[in-house]
Amino acid sequence: MSKPRKNKTFQKKTRTNPEVLRRKLENLNDKLVKIERQKDLMYSAFEKHVEYLTNFTSHDVKNAIQNMDSIVSSLDHNHVSIEEIDTIKTCLNSIRQSLNNFSNLVPNSAKREFQLMELFKAAELINRSELRKKKIDYQIELDKEDKTTINQPFHNILQVINNLMLNSIKALEQEFDNPQIFIQCNIHKEILEIVVCDNGCGIAEINKNKIFEMYFTTTNGSGIGLYHAKYSLEKMNGRIYLLDSFRNFKTAIKIEIPIKDDKVSISN
Repeated sequence: MSKPRKNKTFQKKTRTNPEVLRRKLENLNDKLVKIERQKDLMYSAFEKHVEYLTNFTSHDVKNAIQNMDSIVSSLDHNHVSIEEIDTIKTCLNSIRQSLNNFSNLVPNSAKREFQLMELFKAAELINRSELRKKKIDYQIELDKEDKTTINQPFHNILQVINNLMLNSIKALEQEFDNPQIFIQCNIHKEILEIVVCDNGCGIAEINKNKIFEMYFTTTNGSGIGLYHAKYSLEKMNGRIYLLDSFRNFKTAIKIEIPIKDDKVSISN
């Protein structure tokens, strides 16, 4: 008996079209080039981010040390006041927070709840020694009964105010009659509005559009402070700008920050 014949399946050999293969290889190569470019852009952006954070941290730590140095240089070693100890503690906490932000590679601290009096008490405390030493009349206008709770990075807002106050102190280094630093603060439609003013040397007209640029300085400083302020506030959906005029002061800078919801729109 004969064995049944097996059906053989014949597969037709397909030929690879060289032109199709060439186009596929070109497409793959284009994709690889794009991936390499994206990787380079991401690495460049990361490097820039670290550069900014390094500069910001260095600047904040330098300011805190400057504040402490002003206290320590005028200490009566036989009697250290509670106020002086509190000032040094505030400066040390500022250094600790700046270094913590840098170690986490973040520009701003975590949000926390605070009220206006806590913020401005800290700002005055860390600058009080320098204000007294240079006989600067410091005044602040705010509603002390306002118990509105603000939920934003306390450390960063304090750093912004401290930067502005140090700039004002520097602007008053020359001999001026009745040197003044004045701060006005209020909350309007869920927006914290702060104006920091001084009657110092002022800002030359030619420089007014440059003061918030990175590394721009006219005082041999780092040129980081105002850019840092702008960078930090924008991360909170806030803003900072120079006022054309404010009462009779030579320089007035205003900052605006949503008090809680960082999605609140601030109109230009």
